[in-house]
Amino acid sequence: MASIVSGAASIGSSSIQLASGLSIASSQVTSNALQLSLSNGGTVTVLGANAFTYDVGGNNSAGIDNVDVSYTSFAQNTLGVTVP
Repeated sequence: MASIVSGAASIGSSSIQLASGLSIASSQVTSNALQLSLSNGGTVTVLGANAFTYDVGGNNSAGIDNVDVSYTSFAQNTLGVTVP
């Protein structure tokens, strides 16, 4: 199963929430795109990834709203890679 998110047409600021319990098996990062391979076999592709902020471990429906971080910060601090 693959999900594709595109930030190319977004207006204003948009955040991608990666809920607690999500397990990322591997990732591929470019200057403006991101692909996450999940432990459950799913894949999430984000086109225009640098246009989004990222809320790691948040869950709005449970009232958990963590601080949004930039794409570069998400890649470095969560995925352990540097955005080229």
